[in-house]
Amino acid sequence: MAVELKVPQVGESITEVEIGQWLKVEGDTVNKDENVVALESEKATVELPAPASGVLSRIVKRKGEKALVGEVIAFLEPATKPKDEARVARKPEKASASPAPSPTVNTPPSPPPPAPVPASASVPPPAPAPVPAKVAAPPAASTSPPAPIAKPLPEFMTEIIKAPAPRTPLAPGREEEAVRMTPLRRTVARRLVEAQHNMALLTTFNEIDLSAVMALRQETQEKFTARHGVKLGFTSFFVKAAVEGLKAIPQLNASIQGEDIIYHNYFDIG
Repeated sequence: MAVELKVPQVGESITEVEIGQWLKVEGDTVNKDENVVALESEKATVELPAPASGVLSRIVKRKGEKALVGEVIAFLEPATKPKDEARVARKPEKASASPAPSPTVNTPPSPPPPAPVPASASVPPPAPAPVPAKVAAPPAASTSPPAPIAKPLPEFMTEIIKAPAPRTPLAPGREEEAVRMTPLRRTVARRLVEAQHNMALLTTFNEIDLSAVMALRQETQEKFTARHGVKLGFTSFFVKAAVEGLKAIPQLNASIQGEDIIYHNYFDIG
């Protein structure tokens, strides 16, 4: 009998989770207490172990889909029981097949003595034919279990289709990459926005040594003014420093749209 893999209670106030990365695929053998899938919630990410040993026969919820606490997300089939039952079922068939040939062997010699007609001789051969047909039936039934293994193919295809495609460039040289946030990151982002609206914001000031920048500005002022027709100010150095900082830490040059983090490969300084 199939074992249900259900979403456990992952938190006191958590009623829904998001399916993360499946650590096993359909058809894989799973040992008891071996992690099968990662579950992502607003508070933490946990890995769900298998309640029993068996084969992961069917995955109900794919990566990125949501599931309620207590909902079935997959099924485990016992790996040993079907084989043992098949062996037990085959043994009586072999035993029954052994006495079957004896009556069929006795019947063919009796028809030839009464009549030499070929038509009567053709009647006995069909009798032994059904016996091997019955014996051949169990192997056909034994080959049926692997059939469900072929089901993952279209399901994996649908998972690939559902995967978010890379964002098209807005303009030459201005590309963006969208990365879906986990439930935990979405909760953190929502709480930070709420904090900006509900709490007082402060501004801090830091002093730095700009003597090297002032020396460089004074050294290149005449050449810069002659070439561009404007004086070289301090803002240009600040913009240059900001761009280099964004290149070093791309996360600072990202924004949130819905449930995605958008990473930009260009730099707009306003």
